[in-house]
Amino acid sequence: MPKTVVSALVLLLVAAPVSAAGPELKTEEQKTLYALGLALSQSLSTFALSDKELELVKEGLSDGVLVREHKVEVQPYMPKIQEFQKSRMAAAATIEKKSGEAYMAKAAAEKGATKTPSGIVITTIKPGTGASPGATDKVKVH
Repeated sequence: MPKTVVSALVLLLVAAPVSAAGPELKTEEQKTLYALGLALSQSLSTFALSDKELELVKEGLSDGVLVREHKVEVQPYMPKIQEFQKSRMAAAATIEKKSGEAYMAKAAAEKGATKTPSGIVITTIKPGTGASPGATDKVKVH
């Protein structure tokens, strides 16, 4: 992540007044800074951070931007960060795959549904008529 982006995120996290509901966005600058935080959060979304993990990330950002003493050196941890991201993405993919399988099983169990050898579930909405109904069927594909 570029240093300026990280710096902006830290400033947003450190400088913003905090309440239980978060900062009140009154000015366009505050709204812009908040939007910047949302944009930067997309870079962190693949990590699926818990509240406690996010606090550690905020602490590292603050120490870096405010030029405080670093608790660890960054370079040796770059490969570990990449592995951490990969493992979190793999875990998310497993959850998504199970969700997709459940959806496909539900679709295949619907009345009139047919599951092809390739795994596609087809439900005929209105059978076609004529010489070649297979080519003109209106179908719902999952």
